[in-house]
Parts: sequence; structure tokens; C-alpha cells
Amino acid sequence: MSRPSTPLNLLVSLETIDQNHSALERLAELAALFQARLQGIYVEDEELLAIADFPFTEEVQLHARQANNLDREKLEQQMRSAGRQAEMLLARIANRWNIDWRFQRIRGKVTAELFKAAQQADIVSMLAGNRSSYRGRFLPTDSGNLEAFLERPCIIVPPTINAGNEIIVIVDRDQGLERLLEPARLISQQGKRPLIIILQAAQNHSLYDQVKAFFADHHLAAQILLPRLQTIDELINLLNLRNAHMVFIHAQNLLLTGSNPAIWSRRLTAPIMLIP
Repeated sequence: MSRPSTPLNLLVSLETIDQNHSALERLAELAALFQARLQGIYVEDEELLAIADFPFTEEVQLHARQANNLDREKLEQQMRSAGRQAEMLLARIANRWNIDWRFQRIRGKVTAELFKAAQQADIVSMLAGNRSSYRGRFLPTDSGNLEAFLERPCIIVPPTINAGNEIIVIVDRDQGLERLLEPARLISQQGKRPLIIILQAAQNHSLYDQVKAFFADHHLAAQILLPRLQTIDELINLLNLRNAHMVFIHAQNLLLTGSNPAIWSRRLTAPIMLIP
């Protein structure tokens, strides 16, 4: 990822970030390194508002002893308030990292609106919601829409992230190799973080040499690991044993074939960037 002549737009779904300061801090760090603008979007969920129009609809607070009627006007006020808080949070963190930012609040179906906004972004970011949260619906479920969504780099932030220090790259092919390695190099160099390369194609000596040569050209040393990985579960277990700060992988990596990012990404402890 070379430095752009005009700022990149890094889309941040503030409706799914939902006051997750550590996630937004990590995204701001990446935006600063990529010289990108944080493009915040907050979606007022019209499906939730529609539910409030039904008679006898009730809401139950986590620690409340009784349910209350779900009032549409009150819900709209809560959404507007949450939107203002999201904008202030975005501004505060962006200013701390000295990066440009923009904010947009719209009403619609959350997944559909995020999908439309993603088409205008250079980099997309989403928070993987908890299994029981409707905010987990952060990616299209239709395979065609998901493929279109992942035509651009996508940063997926798990619900809980560790501080971490290692920049980890999973390499499975030589096609698009520089596009995969370049953002990792940038973060490693500017953040002075160790580089860990997980080379799936252990018998591909040419690929091994290409990876070593890339980092040697940039005066960086990378530790190259050659594990045997056959499933997404094995990859996640390996990543969670490391001290990851950020993970990079091709979106077309065979380990991800047939898997749903909305599910497996919840198990990670560091953001992962899917590179098309």
C-alpha cells in the first residue's frame, strides 16, 4: 500500500464500534500510518424503530427487574444521543492522532447502509459483534455481496483486543505479495514493531526467497515461521498464542474458503486486515 497523493478514506462503522475506545484507537493508529481520513458513519437502525411501532413491544434492561414498553420517540432520542456521542468520540480520537475525520449520520438498515458506504471507501473497518448482539451483523451474508464487500481492504476488529506488539502476515501465494507485505512493512517500520511471517507454502522456496528479499530491500528483518496449517481453527489458535498487534492475510486465502468472517473473527485477539 503506497502513500497516496490524496487521502484514503477509512470507513469506521460507529454504530458497531459502540464506544469501543480501544478499537477506535487502533483504527486511528492505522489511519495515521496510512495517511488516511477516518470516515465515521452512524446508522440509526430503522428495523429497530419499526419494531417499536408494534403494540405490546417491550424492552428489558440487563439489570432491570421488569420490562418497559418500547417507545419509538424515546428510542429515536436515544439514537440521536448515541450518534452525537459517537461523533464526539471520533473527533477526540482523530484529533489525538492528528488525522482528518468526517462524520455522517443516516437512517436505514444497518448492514445495507454499511454496504453502500463501503462502496465509496478505500479501506473498510468493522467491529465483530458478540454472538448474541444484533451488531454482529456487520458483513453481508450473501456470498455475492460479501465478495463485492471484500474487493477493498477490510479491517475486522474483534470485540476484545490485546495491546500486542507483533505485526503478523500470513503468506500463501506470490500473487499480490507486495500488496500484502507493504502495509505490514509500513506499520512495523514506523511503529518499531517486530515482523512475523507465517508462510503456509513451506515447500515454496521461491516464495520464501521473495519474502526475505522484500524486507531486506527495506532494511527490515522478519521472523519466518513454517507451520502446517490446514484449517481456520488452526490459524486462529496459532495467532492467539502470539502477541499480535495486527494481522494481515489475503482475503482469498484458502484457509478462509467457506468460512464466515462474522463468526471466526470474534475469536481473535487482534485486528485482522483482509487484503484483496
